[in-house]
Amino acid sequence: MLTVALSSPSQSVMDVLTGEGLGDLDLAAVACLCVPLWAIPADQRATVAALCEHP
Repeated sequence: MLTVALSSPSQSVMDVLTGEGLGDLDLAAVACLCVPLWAIPADQRATVAALCEHP
């Protein structure tokens, strides 16, 4: 499963994946959990975003 942190409502999943060098990822073949950071309390956003980072 791939986790993706979305930093704003105008940002798409593909925007994030492309920015991380994963733009060619087949979303039909990979489970993707998208986390809307704007919905997380501000003091917890950095922690949640760090959990979504890819090695």
